[in-house]
Amino acid sequence: MINYDHLRDNDDFMRVLSAIREHCLAGEDEIAEREDMDYGVVREHYHLAQAIVAEEIDHGIVHDPYGASVAQGFMTWLRTEYPQGAQAQKEE
Repeated sequence: MINYDHLRDNDDFMRVLSAIREHCLAGEDEIAEREDMDYGVVREHYHLAQAIVAEEIDHGIVHDPYGASVAQGFMTWLRTEYPQGAQAQKEE
């Protein structure tokens, strides 16, 4: 797991991290708008915060029901469009 102890006192970083935890699929601009933060500040912290949340999701610490719903919908669409999987796509 990524150690971010040195950033726990950084209010901007913690706001970005918290926002990504709540909205895992949100981009930098969405976080800046949603949190009423300067885009440059969000951009400075976004990739590290996103990596931390990705690890938390992998370890079951954070669950993103919306993100899971989007992924499930995409998988359902793939199965519908390509019932034979990758083999059907090669034949086209």
